[in-house]
Amino acid sequence: MNLITFASDTVIIDKMNKSVFTLMLFFLLAAAAQAQTQTEKLLRGLDEVLARRNQYTNEKFQHIQQLKSYLSTTRDPKMRLQIYQQLYDQYYVLNYDSAAACVNNSYRLAKKSETPTTVSCHGWRKPSFIP
Repeated sequence: MNLITFASDTVIIDKMNKSVFTLMLFFLLAAAAQAQTQTEKLLRGLDEVLARRNQYTNEKFQHIQQLKSYLSTTRDPKMRLQIYQQLYDQYYVLNYDSAAACVNNSYRLAKKSETPTTVSCHGWRKPSFIP
């Protein structure tokens, strides 16, 4: 009798293990499907952003042109340094040579204005590769 009970207990345990396994498999598949849906949604969003990259680039260049216009009409050294900083920030991702030129122009302006605090407050250190 113990042997039969043991056998029936084993059958019950096997059925429970199969149910638990099936349930776990279901949740894993559901999670994988959800992750795939989320990934597809993110990829579609990335595609939309990439499709508009020319628009973003044009907007950035328009902003750069505005800053250059302000720079040409401003004579206050502190204001010019701020504009150079903004130009640097805009150019940094588009054209590193132009960003480096902003640093160089800013450094020269700070030295020329003969206010030592201007150079230190501006927070830029002239890189060694800029003459």
